[in-house]
Amino acid sequence: MSEYKQITLLKDAGDLEVGHIHKVRLATESLLTHFNEKGELSANYRRLLEETLLIAAKAQNELVEKDREITRLRKLSTTDDITGLLNRRGFRQSLERALSRARRQDETGLLVAIDLDGFKAINDRFGHQAGDLVLAAVANLLLHHTRDTDAVARVGGDEFAILLANSPTMAATAKINKLNSTLNNLQVPWEGRDIPVRASFGCTTYNLDSFEENLVRKADMNMYRNKLNGRYNGSTTFHDNADVEDHLNTIIPLQSEKGEAILL
Repeated sequence: MSEYKQITLLKDAGDLEVGHIHKVRLATESLLTHFNEKGELSANYRRLLEETLLIAAKAQNELVEKDREITRLRKLSTTDDITGLLNRRGFRQSLERALSRARRQDETGLLVAIDLDGFKAINDRFGHQAGDLVLAAVANLLLHHTRDTDAVARVGGDEFAILLANSPTMAATAKINKLNSTLNNLQVPWEGRDIPVRASFGCTTYNLDSFEENLVRKADMNMYRNKLNGRYNGSTTFHDNADVEDHLNTIIPLQSEKGEAILL
């Protein structure tokens, strides 16, 4: 291949993955064999070297941009667009990681299921814009009362979830009871009036022996029991109640058929 064709090849650089890498390799091989007796490069090959370095720099910049785009897309795939919280997929990944870590390091933690009560009525009466504002307000409150290391998610239309990873049971319980009380006293301003927020909580602890499906079901059952009991007094129930399980078995499939899976 002539020097002119090699330089033209470099100027016509195309896609990064194959084109740039192939052209840099060709130019490098050529440079290694075209020194004169004094160890100097000819003018043509000096230009070739400069263009090779430019291509390498461009390739580096494009790799950085592609890495940023991949990171952005990955975040979008696990983020709820209304609240900015994790979505169902992102929360599931966080739960899987927490349970895996619990098995390796004998950690304990708390899974919390939260369902807004009467949220459909808010949408029907005030409109979806008001409903979105309520969702965002709930998200901000949950984030404010949790740690950066906790996972907070909107996992359904009016459903939220919190994962308090690596948390002693008593401390985590106290935190969630306080959060329960705070959320059920939240008022969201809308067009000159306040929209009251009500929510039902359900929690369950996990340890190295816990499995995802059972853990999620326990949290859901506790949440639906509290919803049936109409509890907004800031006390969250943790233990399953066999008396309401038959009733819950009729509620949970109905929710799933509507396309709103209970938690995950």
